[in-house]
Amino acid sequence: MKNNKKNVAFILTLMLILSAFTIVNAAGLSQKISAILDGEIAIKFNGKVQSFKDANGNTVFPISYNGTTYLPVKAVSDLVGLNVNLNSKTNTVLLNDKSNNETTVTNEYSRKNPAPINTRQNINIETFFNKYTAEITVN
Repeated sequence: MKNNKKNVAFILTLMLILSAFTIVNAAGLSQKISAILDGEIAIKFNGKVQSFKDANGNTVFPISYNGTTYLPVKAVSDLVGLNVNLNSKTNTVLLNDKSNNETTVTNEYSRKNPAPINTRQNINIETFFNKYTAEITVN
């Protein structure tokens, strides 16, 4: 019995150390940079110059950083016919073909806020050792 308690204590300690290491590493992914909003770069799509706007109607310019040009995901996805959503819980940008009837879940459904009938839901479960993904339809 004492041996079992020691094993459990060891495993819990190891999990705590590994999770702390993961948090420290994840914290290093975001960093401040100095970039240029470059209004002189013309973006053409199918031969036509494009002007990107944000949700408030303000012009959004490309960003130049270390020799690479970055474009706003929302504006580009609208231009090429993709749905774009941000899953703020997992900090993931989700792009889907508009012709695909798949519903991208951006809000959390629950017993108090159920998903509509026949709505496809993607479920992602991440455990300490594995990641699982499933797609279900509520009938």
